[in-house]
Amino acid sequence: MNRKIYFCGSIRAGCQDRELYLRMIEKLQSYGQVLTEHVFYNIKDPSMDGMIPNPVTGKVKTDKEIHDGDVTWLDESSVVVAEVTQPSLGVGYEIGRAVAMNKKILCLFRSADTDKRLSAMIQGAHNNSTFIVKHYKEEEFPAILKEFFDQTLEKMSHKIYFCGSIRAGSQDRELYLRIIEKLHTYGQVLTENVFHYEDPLLETGKVRSSEEIHENYVTWLEECNVVVAEVTQPSLGVGYEIGRAVNMNKKILCLFRSADTDKHLSCMIQGAHNDSTFIVKQYKEEEVPAILKEFFDQL
Repeated sequence: MNRKIYFCGSIRAGCQDRELYLRMIEKLQSYGQVLTEHVFYNIKDPSMDGMIPNPVTGKVKTDKEIHDGDVTWLDESSVVVAEVTQPSLGVGYEIGRAVAMNKKILCLFRSADTDKRLSAMIQGAHNNSTFIVKHYKEEEFPAILKEFFDQTLEKMSHKIYFCGSIRAGSQDRELYLRIIEKLHTYGQVLTENVFHYEDPLLETGKVRSSEEIHENYVTWLEECNVVVAEVTQPSLGVGYEIGRAVNMNKKILCLFRSADTDKHLSCMIQGAHNDSTFIVKQYKEEEVPAILKEFFDQL
């Protein structure tokens, strides 16, 4: 399962809720990988005052290490689930960053079990779509999760054909993998394994013929419902894939880093832009999440 979940809850102010958090994490594991799981298992002694040991070295992490590690997990995740009953600057910060990263967010508040009031900045962000706030009792948690992830799955049902220049664009392979990681939020990336190998002929770990590669890629093109192409590096292969996708009536998004290159995008690609089924976006990498969200929201 590709789904990666960022779970957060107040650690220092909410240490009395640690067992609840662990029960929630256990339920969340049915829906994907909980990136922050070990954080809540490692805090066994409230006297640690929220200090988090490094799971490898056993040494207590610095605040800077905690912050940078958590932001990395946030960026990697596809959804965020936050227990927000205990007021927390840290959890509020994480939610704010998640909104900026265009993550789908579920906030859970135990209104019946506390005299606290939920922050208006959290309650007011509820939009019944990408930012969900639920007032709950613990026994309602499984049903709330099912509803949330069922709705998320509907938006993640796409089969995505991602392409980028492999031989001429080998220097961009890490960029392609980062874009693929973002695409996981929206569905299955059929071509993902292609970009884990420097040579497509070795994609399966053994030498394949050009004919086999062609037939396999065309099969994926037929199976997908959307195509996302990184078109900064000139490529006969990518141009061919896009041309075939047009004839198959696929919806296409082309991404071109005009600010990072002295290259010019082919007029055959730029000229195909129609603001509907064929979208061309000039972008910087930090803009990719917002561009993808806009593209998939319109599908």
